[in-house]
Amino acid sequence: MSMITLYQFEVSPFCDKVRRVCHYKGVPYTVQEVSLLGAGKYSSARKLPVIDDGDTRVEDSTQIVQYLEQKYPQPGLFPQDAAERALCNVLEDWADESLYYYDIALHFSFAENAKRRAEHLLQHEKPLMRTLLRPFVPSLLRKLGESQGAGRRPREVILDDIDRQISSIDALLGTQDFLLPSGLSIADISVFVEVDAMRVAELGAGIIARYPRVASWMARVDDTTSA
Repeated sequence: MSMITLYQFEVSPFCDKVRRVCHYKGVPYTVQEVSLLGAGKYSSARKLPVIDDGDTRVEDSTQIVQYLEQKYPQPGLFPQDAAERALCNVLEDWADESLYYYDIALHFSFAENAKRRAEHLLQHEKPLMRTLLRPFVPSLLRKLGESQGAGRRPREVILDDIDRQISSIDALLGTQDFLLPSGLSIADISVFVEVDAMRVAELGAGIIARYPRVASWMARVDDTTSA
């Protein structure tokens, strides 16, 4: 089994998604932390994660997961049942394209969260670069949230929307251990990493705490997929 190189921003939920898939599948990998300004060296879209597997380079967390699933099919992360597989794909896309922007809004449209989250993003930068980037990162990320729409809402609406999203996860779980009846899937990992990122903010943690079933599910996913 070859050793994969993962180019990442450590705090990115999308990079966390790839790490957890590798852990779950037992795929050996090494990590190369990349500067916030350095993604273009590895990605045509200037986004991370990116992996190198020998001479093969794969960009984007969804494409990476598909690649790993094909090359390392066991244990599988996609249901065999066609309807479940379709729902799995929808949930992964919901996490990547909707929940992610609520994470951004929660951290960067709320002044009390922005500075701390910016420090998380800059923790691997060289001291001079960290000093230069520190004033700009919160506003740049806030504009990213605003460009999608979630970040333009009043804070009470953002919090209500997040509560509605967590409530939906709770309803999907019902009496199941995971989001789909067949067991752990990429839907669980994709949704987990976004909700886990929201949990870093005190307000996000408070919302999640209202849903014990969701908290228990998060513990199960974390236990199954973390190193």
